[in-house]
Amino acid sequence: MNDFWNKKKSIIRSDILVNSELLKIIGDVKGKTILDLGCGDGTIAASLSKKGAKVVGVDKKEHSIKLAKEKDGKYLCKDIRKVNLKKNEFDVIYSSMVFLFLSDKEIKDLAKKIYHWLKKKGVFVISDIHPTTEIQGDNSFWVKHDIPNNFDYFKTSEVKATLRNKNNEKSTFTYFHRSLSTYIEHFTSAGLKMIDLCEPQATKELMHKFHLGFENKNPAYIILKFIKD
Repeated sequence: MNDFWNKKKSIIRSDILVNSELLKIIGDVKGKTILDLGCGDGTIAASLSKKGAKVVGVDKKEHSIKLAKEKDGKYLCKDIRKVNLKKNEFDVIYSSMVFLFLSDKEIKDLAKKIYHWLKKKGVFVISDIHPTTEIQGDNSFWVKHDIPNNFDYFKTSEVKATLRNKNNEKSTFTYFHRSLSTYIEHFTSAGLKMIDLCEPQATKELMHKFHLGFENKNPAYIILKFIKD
């Protein structure tokens, strides 16, 4: 891991648009047990821990976990696809900007585990790139997508993107595009019920401060909330 993903040194678009909305949709966490799947350097997990939650963060990157352990919370260096946890252990499970790197099969398998790990009435919250991103015209200061000529919104496919941070440094990665209906079905088929959806929009203040004119008029991310009913 390089410093591009270290939130002390590098701020990216999802930090600006997603993190605050993710915390809002998770809601009150005091006294709750929470699992962060793909916790990275522990920025969000530590914030929830300071609000009175008992948080466990999981990430496979050793350098990320090393940074996370400097913050509040408990952190495990494990692959989220392989980690074993107790049944009915968590009030809240969330994952921010991680599932876009998983295949449909990996998400389906993990959704079943999430259902297993959640307490009754427990909630699962996930943030991801907005499913319409690839057909919006790609006119953002923060990210550029390499859209395949045969792109089909309704088919799961790999897309390459180059992300820029506020220091004007860049990082290129490949992620999975999937339709909104496909995403939702992966979790509802595991027994979870969707109860909320958020499309973070850049305010005029953020628009001017962080070059988010495109994001003021176009959805860049989506946050989904499910419950174990």
